[in-house]
Amino acid sequence: MPQGGNSSIGNPNTFHWNPAAAGLTGQSFTADTIDFVGNLTDVPQPDGTHLVDRIEQITGFSLNGHAVTPAGFGTNYGLYFEFVDHNTGGFPPSFLSIDMTLKADPGNLNGPVVSDTSQTGFTNTGPTGQADDIVLAHGSLVDGMLFLDPTANPPVLNGTETDTFTPDIAGFFKGGSDLIKDVASNPVTLLTMTDVPGVGTVTNFNNFTGEIQFVTNRPGNGNDFAFGHDAA
Repeated sequence: MPQGGNSSIGNPNTFHWNPAAAGLTGQSFTADTIDFVGNLTDVPQPDGTHLVDRIEQITGFSLNGHAVTPAGFGTNYGLYFEFVDHNTGGFPPSFLSIDMTLKADPGNLNGPVVSDTSQTGFTNTGPTGQADDIVLAHGSLVDGMLFLDPTANPPVLNGTETDTFTPDIAGFFKGGSDLIKDVASNPVTLLTMTDVPGVGTVTNFNNFTGEIQFVTNRPGNGNDFAFGHDAA
């Protein structure tokens, strides 16, 4: 999925986020691009499909190609996208569904991500860790694809995904849109495949990088996308 620094959209939508609206300590800020580092665990299911735990931790923001450093971000609070993916299996797989949640980590206390053959999650799951995290927004898959570029050395796994974006704390968000696009291109050397007895081959894809931007709405305030129209 993309190596950070490559803009996924030619003219991304500007957004304004206000941490105080969620009870977080930090100044509001404006940006047009979200950078992340991701980890995932892909586990085969009895019906032949696969379920994936995926966390994409937000590492920074930019506006018109220039870094944005919000006061309080990374110290007083953290931000991350949490996904549950359902795919066809195989390599590369096709998406069947994706459920997305954008969350805030008060105090930035979740600790490092641990990604193994059982799941991908944070080290601190207790009262000061994931247990007190705040749901900021949620969404689901509009469309997406994964494809392999075997001509690169090493080969590169490319991913693009468009999800709906529905705020749960409306005061946190201004601008943007109701669609986000997640783009990534990373070497297959980040993949680890492990044969787990009684389960099958579990895939971990750790420390991949990418960008998320808001996609310009079409008429209908994004509703057309829910019926399978191309999100490009």
